[in-house]
Amino acid sequence: MLKGFSITQVLGASGVTLSPSNVWNDAGTTFTGIRFNVTDTASNAASLLMDLQVGGVSQFSVRKDGLVNFGGGTNVDQNGTVFLGTTTSMAQGGGNFSLGTYNNAVHLRSTWAFSWSPTDSNSPTQDLALFRDAANTLAQRNGVNAQTLRVYGTYTDASNYRRVAIGMTTAGVASIAPQGAGTGASGNELHISGLPTANPGAGILWNDGGTVKVGT
Repeated sequence: MLKGFSITQVLGASGVTLSPSNVWNDAGTTFTGIRFNVTDTASNAASLLMDLQVGGVSQFSVRKDGLVNFGGGTNVDQNGTVFLGTTTSMAQGGGNFSLGTYNNAVHLRSTWAFSWSPTDSNSPTQDLALFRDAANTLAQRNGVNAQTLRVYGTYTDASNYRRVAIGMTTAGVASIAPQGAGTGASGNELHISGLPTANPGAGILWNDGGTVKVGT
């Protein structure tokens, strides 16, 4: 019984070992470039659908259960856990990225950010980003652009919601404001609780028998 096969070829002048080509010329046809279908009646759990090597060392492989190994033994499993590089690093980016490596969490290098593009296209432009400013300090910043954080009480659509907006202008004006529209347009109030009941000092809010005052 045929247990497996391999393709070995000495490189030609072009340096290409295997270079298949094909023409896709029918919009009504869904083409597939490469298909390898295995009927697995009995095999070791570590059996590989693909194994790409350099000097006999696996650099990229796909196991039969969908686990992907790359970067010298690290992996992406079928449950979504990602490990990049032998020390969970991406050499191209000069930093660390791991998903689920520690405590089932997403980990980034300290100077990296979560960012969003202004469109659905794959664009390097970002108009919203979350950064680590320091230990235990989360930052929403984007150069000289003023930022706003919104926390919703309800959200049906862009025309029906209740939310509180926390913002900072480029001129240095900070604000906390309840907002609403449509079904959430009325009854929105800003409540501040836990204020001291005695004058705490200059510039600090306090509750003077039910009246909010600024300390002196």
